[in-house]
Amino acid sequence: FLDGRTLRELVYDRGHLSPYHAAEIIRDAARGVAFAHQHGVIHRDLKPSNIMIVKDGLVKIVDFGLAFHKTSQILTATGISLGTPAYMSPEQIEGDRADVGERSDIYSLGVSLYEAGTGQRPFEGDNQYDVMKRVLFDEPRRAHAVNPGVPEDLSRIISRAMARNPDDRFARVGEMIAELDSFIEGTGGA
Repeated sequence: FLDGRTLRELVYDRGHLSPYHAAEIIRDAARGVAFAHQHGVIHRDLKPSNIMIVKDGLVKIVDFGLAFHKTSQILTATGISLGTPAYMSPEQIEGDRADVGERSDIYSLGVSLYEAGTGQRPFEGDNQYDVMKRVLFDEPRRAHAVNPGVPEDLSRIISRAMARNPDDRFARVGEMIAELDSFIEGTGGA
């Protein structure tokens, strides 16, 4: 029902976005994610096809089908990973719902920013199990190494958002937003 295009479509059409355009879109998506987190909602399926840019340039988060409320007693069965493997955090792949929280969504935002800025996903494989294995055990190439047009400051933001250990990621989406704002405004970052 939204008149616009997904981030996935934009990346597909252009190969990759300019670093600043990618950062602006993910920053705006992160603002929506921050609002959801303030209300106890974890999305669990953030990816470029669930980030829409509508005609007036507004960024919308769509498809909350896998979302859960942190205080809900209705749990996904332990040991079942839900989401799209290339965008899932390591803790989400491991299937322990207790470990899936705000930092899992931050990880997915980082992967989306990586893809938007480089035109590639950080982890690819022949099947979903291969991708999950790579997310769990491999280090992605830095965004700057994949696309030298991605500034080092933005590459650091992406790497921090995608840290394998959740404690090494931004603690809150607001911290990631502040770093993206600094990058976009040219005042530094990470």
